[in-house]
Amino acid sequence: MASYNHTIPAWKIRRRSDGLFSTGGRWPRFNEKGKIWYHRGGMTSHVNCVVFDSFSNEQYFDCEVVEYEVLHNAVGKMTVAEYVEDRISAKEKREEEKEARLEAGRKESRRKQWLELKDEFE
Repeated sequence: MASYNHTIPAWKIRRRSDGLFSTGGRWPRFNEKGKIWYHRGGMTSHVNCVVFDSFSNEQYFDCEVVEYEVLHNAVGKMTVAEYVEDRISAKEKREEEKEARLEAGRKESRRKQWLELKDEFE
């Protein structure tokens, strides 16, 4: 497979005091991972929303915007038909696992009911 590498810009908001990153959202929290914005406009809208809101405008006083270059490196390929088949198979597997969990729960419920009936009629 021919190599296809390229970089794209990305941004995060880091709190200087502890190095944690903003999770974004209306009332951002901070953690080790944080949110990454791939479009500057989205991050700018977020910052404007937080900074100009009287309830949360102190959230970013001790923060800085960190710009990254994200490397996109193609590591494999498949046809669209193969991809669709893979998604269908994954969905069927999830549904089978869900049904197995539900059946196990129903069986346990019947077992408890049986024990209650056994105690009542013995």
